[in-house]
Amino acid sequence: MRFVRHSGGRTGLVIGSEATKVLDVFDNLSIFARKEAGAASRIRSVLAEKGFQSWVEMIGNWDDLRDAFQALERSAIVSDGNTYVLRDLGDVALEAPVASPTNNIYALGSNTVDHIIRAFKAMADLDLTADQAAAAKRSGRPPFGFTVWPSTVVGPGAVVAPPTGSLKFDYEAECAVFVKQGGRYLDSVDIWGYTAFNDFGVRDTHLGLAPQADFGPFSFNMPKNFDTGKSCGPWVVVDEGADAETLRCTLRVNGVLRQDWHLSEMIYSFNDALSYLSKGITLRPGDMLASGTGAGVALEDGKDGASWLKPGDVVEVGLGAMEPLRNIVGQW
Repeated sequence: MRFVRHSGGRTGLVIGSEATKVLDVFDNLSIFARKEAGAASRIRSVLAEKGFQSWVEMIGNWDDLRDAFQALERSAIVSDGNTYVLRDLGDVALEAPVASPTNNIYALGSNTVDHIIRAFKAMADLDLTADQAAAAKRSGRPPFGFTVWPSTVVGPGAVVAPPTGSLKFDYEAECAVFVKQGGRYLDSVDIWGYTAFNDFGVRDTHLGLAPQADFGPFSFNMPKNFDTGKSCGPWVVVDEGADAETLRCTLRVNGVLRQDWHLSEMIYSFNDALSYLSKGITLRPGDMLASGTGAGVALEDGKDGASWLKPGDVVEVGLGAMEPLRNIVGQW
């Protein structure tokens, strides 16, 4: 099952094996109710707003709602558009498929060995071995990461750009997962679904090209948090059998492959990070966690490398069999 946000935060389902049609859930509930009134009523109870439809209650009660949404999906597929109102995917204004504007978003950093080795070489001329790069987890150090301001996350097709005056604009192909149940002091955290994620960032301070922007733990993390600094989508994959940590993740700039890695390379798993976060924070259904990235980012080529993003570039993140998450770099 594939959920999208569209047209001002509305909830849609991508229909069919070819993923070419979108069913607006709210607009088609009255049609579905004539076929399965009970299932339609259960869906309506968690998507009560006709405008921006929060997914928090839907995700938190997914085990009790799964069959109702599956029935809606089957019914729309069987109708083949003869009853339900389906729109072509290309005609729908897709948005970032976040659960709600108030859900927390977390991002892992320095979470694959190859990326750590290459990044530290570029930033500090350090020659780390694979064993050294992976040593932090063995030593008991908790996962490293940062928070993402939800207002900075845009969706597929959006124009992205760093703050004016930035010199080195970078990309990071990642996977983001959604917490299903939430809670505190969790040993195991259930995942509801996953989506492609691009962790854009400004590398000026990392390369000594700008004054220090971050000052320890009490930092706004400006190189990572700026308008359009993150993108995700085009949809959330739910209940399709694939474990997110088995997926292949790629990134292309103007069609040229820059990153190609597998989520199995993660040093800290999604569960490692989420269970750690739950020691201090009550996780909510719909909270997101991004994986960290693999090797191949522009930073690894150094400040004089040729991979830095520039206006007009088209950046695409591929995740498993999902349609690529595509963004265009604007002027800054």
